[in-house]
Amino acid sequence: MSIIIDPEFQSLIPPLSADEYTQLEKNIVRDGIRDALIVWPQDDGNSILIDGHNRFQISAAHAGIRFEVKEKNFKDRDEAILWIIDNQLGKRNLQLFDRGVLELKKQSVLSKKAREISLSNLKQGVSDGQKSDARGRVDEQIGKAIGASRDTVRKIETIEKKAPESVKEQVRSGEKSINQAWLEIKEKERNHKTNNTNNSNCHIVFFERKNRNNKWNKKKQLKNKKEFYYQVLSLD
Repeated sequence: MSIIIDPEFQSLIPPLSADEYTQLEKNIVRDGIRDALIVWPQDDGNSILIDGHNRFQISAAHAGIRFEVKEKNFKDRDEAILWIIDNQLGKRNLQLFDRGVLELKKQSVLSKKAREISLSNLKQGVSDGQKSDARGRVDEQIGKAIGASRDTVRKIETIEKKAPESVKEQVRSGEKSINQAWLEIKEKERNHKTNNTNNSNCHIVFFERKNRNNKWNKKKQLKNKKEFYYQVLSLD
């Protein structure tokens, strides 16, 4: 049996800091791997690693380190993803940022499964009774799960999508707050937008209104208390 690393599953594991990884490696070299690795057996005889990515990586770097393997079956990839997320949330003292990211990914999978069920019900002519059972906005639900405001959840989502990995690591370590990282992203976006506007290959030509029936009279702008209509002309 070969153990396969699935990139999507591995990405669900919040990374250890350098110090945490070093300490785990020292413990494993000294005491061995005490907890079994969890794998998902596949029809081709191989198994996908579900839990124990850091331990597996360390064992590969040190000859002679043995480990036990426990098999766990899942109906599909979504079920495996939800198990990994719940397992991480339950067994590690994660920072607020990582808890938020995991809950966002969890909600994404749950929303996808709900849409699939709803579509299946519609095709079968079954009324979707869950529509009247709304529990509020997703970000509010996540906020309750991680003990944070809806605003913080949105900031976490922005950082996860747009920040480089180095910034995420600073947030995880506490070197930078969630709000600081979010403000930096917004500042870069504003600067980028301003630069694009300044470098735009166009100019505005104003015409004093003479006749409302002029064909170019589509928009107007007040200037020196007179009405002016304008056209945007490209310089290209």
